[in-house]
Amino acid sequence: MKNYFTGSFPNDEFLKECCFCDLGHSPLMKKNNLKSVKKKHLYVFCFGCFEVFTDYERKSPVHWRTSKAKELFAYFIHNSGKLLPINKILADIWPDAPPNKASDLFHTNLCYVRYMLKSYGGDGNIYYNNGAYSIHIEDIFCDYILFELFLKQSVFKTTESNIKLLIYSASLYLGEYLDNTNFEWASDKKEYYFNLYIKILNAISLYYMDHHKYEDALYYLKKLVSNNPFLEDIHVMIMQALSYLGDRQALIKQYNKLCEILIDELGVSPKEKTMKIFYELLNSSND
Repeated sequence: MKNYFTGSFPNDEFLKECCFCDLGHSPLMKKNNLKSVKKKHLYVFCFGCFEVFTDYERKSPVHWRTSKAKELFAYFIHNSGKLLPINKILADIWPDAPPNKASDLFHTNLCYVRYMLKSYGGDGNIYYNNGAYSIHIEDIFCDYILFELFLKQSVFKTTESNIKLLIYSASLYLGEYLDNTNFEWASDKKEYYFNLYIKILNAISLYYMDHHKYEDALYYLKKLVSNNPFLEDIHVMIMQALSYLGDRQALIKQYNKLCEILIDELGVSPKEKTMKIFYELLNSSND
């Protein structure tokens, strides 16, 4: 099977080039060629641990003056494209502080964030207008924004020309959104992106099954059950792929694994339909 991704982040020239492109241009891609390429000043990773680097290879992390400065920057990135009234910022990040104290803490940490942005070659990026703040990310790479752009381009159609975009989207999801944080303001997006990721994996798996690329399908099907082991229909697809590949022992092992999960965790047996499919696949492997 082709190994699409290596390392902790996809090592693919097209995807790497996206990290240096101007994401403000639309459409992002035309026959996999990018225009207005320019180096980013910062690389922000929100899937998995929230991390900020000055290089794509993740060798030079940004150092934060305070943990709240880091959270404030994450908050701006999280709300990219929005105008944020100061009262909302204070309520989300300093909900328990008295108003005057919260305001002081905000302005102090905002200075830290602005200094960090300027010290790494940015243009300040955070703007104020009529009681509200916003962040401009033209010179900042962000994984979740690229994730959304790939999905928008693919329109979730699993055609030959679009499947690569879905694969790139899946590769960007290295863990739950802002996984190493306890930011209550991020909880809705965390669930939103997880559900999108599951939908993407399912679409890619179905594409490869339909095109008889069973080893490729297994790669994504196994990712699906690792995220939700109770997806019985996905276990069935794994068994079908293994049967098509002629791996009888793996087929039996997968069925036993499903039975163990369902009985131990839910106290139920596989559906009658699932059992029927399993025995049909088992008998066909004897032919």
